[in-house]
Amino acid sequence: MLTLARKAAPLADWLKIESLFLTAGPKHLEMAEAFHAKPRRHNRFALIGGNRAGKSVCGGRMCFAKHLRDDAKQGAIYWCVAPTVEKSIAGQQRELWESLPRSLLGDATYNEQTGYGGQRPSLVVDPGGRRVVIRFKTAAQYDSDPASFEQEKVSGAWVDETVPEGVYKRLVPRLIDLNGFLLVTTIPDDEWIDEAFGEEDCDDLQRGIFVRRLTMYDNKANLSEEGIRNAVESMSEDEKQMRVYGKSIHKTGLVYKEFVKDYKPDGHLIRPFKIPADWPRYRAMDVGRDHPTVCLWAAVAPNDTVYVYREYVARNTTVQEDAEKITAMSKGEVYAAPCIIDPAAYAVTKSNPKSVGLQFLEAGVRCMPGVRSNKHPSGGEFALVQNVKRWLETYKLIVFDSCPYLISEFRKWRYVRDKENNPVGRGRFVDANNDALDALKYLLAANPTHESKVVEVDSVEW
Repeated sequence: MLTLARKAAPLADWLKIESLFLTAGPKHLEMAEAFHAKPRRHNRFALIGGNRAGKSVCGGRMCFAKHLRDDAKQGAIYWCVAPTVEKSIAGQQRELWESLPRSLLGDATYNEQTGYGGQRPSLVVDPGGRRVVIRFKTAAQYDSDPASFEQEKVSGAWVDETVPEGVYKRLVPRLIDLNGFLLVTTIPDDEWIDEAFGEEDCDDLQRGIFVRRLTMYDNKANLSEEGIRNAVESMSEDEKQMRVYGKSIHKTGLVYKEFVKDYKPDGHLIRPFKIPADWPRYRAMDVGRDHPTVCLWAAVAPNDTVYVYREYVARNTTVQEDAEKITAMSKGEVYAAPCIIDPAAYAVTKSNPKSVGLQFLEAGVRCMPGVRSNKHPSGGEFALVQNVKRWLETYKLIVFDSCPYLISEFRKWRYVRDKENNPVGRGRFVDANNDALDALKYLLAANPTHESKVVEVDSVEW
């Protein structure tokens, strides 16, 4: 009997991953099936959801570790990316140590304090004579040495837990040469995650994305109802939504929660179409200083729905350069009013005796100041924001999907919140991710309609 046990031990060690499939939930199995498909039909995979939902076990063991064991090619290099060294050691390094057969790990050793050791640890595995290297990287490493995320050609990358969007964007080019895969396992606590992968289950062959959204209940075979109840008791409502149900709670801080990133009639997007000649057209602009300069083009339908159909975004450019681009993009079009611009563009100081508005006029773009927030009848920027919300709520504002910057800002601009994620005061907004939204705010405050033109303001006195 002892002899049989000794003979069975290596087989059991090899089949540790397979045993996980016996208790996996339907969504975990769907992810594993898509990831291991031959030929692979997607190159980006995401398991997004609550804590204890089985994300890391499915992604790290059933997908990534199984691929290393069975399918990795000789000489292949893989990256495992975590937020910090501590999370790398306790997360990805441990997952691979516990799931890969010992016969593949050679002389490697792991401990809970140092992982595989070294400041930039790596793991070499040898499945069937195929030498494969796994490098463990962190967002902290990226912050101190961005070049460490360059150059190397990577066959696959696994990102576990939330990392900054900049890290994600550096990873994608590393995978292109070898048509490598990107696997992300995380809770939905940053805007870029929804931007990159969407907000629900997805099987998008055109974009090569496969996504499964998980809750704790998707992992109920491995969690007791009592365990879930105990976890929930100590959580705030926001924490519960994110950590149990996998909801994107960062939306609780969004200014424009009314914006629906979906196509008409269910949302505020539409695919580009030829604007009819009799629709009045308008332009609105927010002038960049420390922020980008953004110009929006809009047209008003007979039912007074405003369609934003074009955008211009530039950083670190002169007024002359902006004016030339805007003029070129406006060629052949007639507008119902001058370009509505940030009223601060008409400020004049001793160091700046010629206002930006005047500079645009001299460069060929006639402008007029938008409503200044502190002179709005309802008072302040808060009132102008509420005006935009009304346009969204009534679906009288529609955006061409060819305006990605504006769409992105709808999903990023936030109220100021404290450390507990509670709002700070009434109508206090973060001064970031709102340049296109400011241009839109000036446009809609002028109440453009199909029949009447915007009242033109030729001069202002502050």
